[in-house]
Amino acid sequence: MRVDATAALVPLWHSSHTIRDKSKGRSEKIKRYTFDYSSGRVRSQKMKNGKLYQDEWFNLEKGSTLFDILSALYNLRLGYYGQVGRDRLLIPTFHRKGPQDIVVEPLVSAREKDKKFLQGCGCDSTYPR
Repeated sequence: MRVDATAALVPLWHSSHTIRDKSKGRSEKIKRYTFDYSSGRVRSQKMKNGKLYQDEWFNLEKGSTLFDILSALYNLRLGYYGQVGRDRLLIPTFHRKGPQDIVVEPLVSAREKDKKFLQGCGCDSTYPR
């Protein structure tokens, strides 16, 4: 990660490494996403047992920044997207299918919906616990 001009932590690359030890032998998978903001693209590479089997490029919207799950979490905790728990937040991230938003919704609104649902059942006086 690096810090960009807006003080957000942005990913340079993100990878996952999975090793499975089956009874017939060892299987290894690597997925790597490389974020190239200067060209406005994300490179997705997948390898199995040391061999590259998928190499794709995804375009970013001009001037937008996408986050991986880890940098998105850090930025959320640092308050980059706003105060957590007040409003619905949309975090632009990169998913294996391309750009997607992570939706963060406050629990307060969910509790209000639950209170309405539980009204009149005799248990709403102790809710929430």
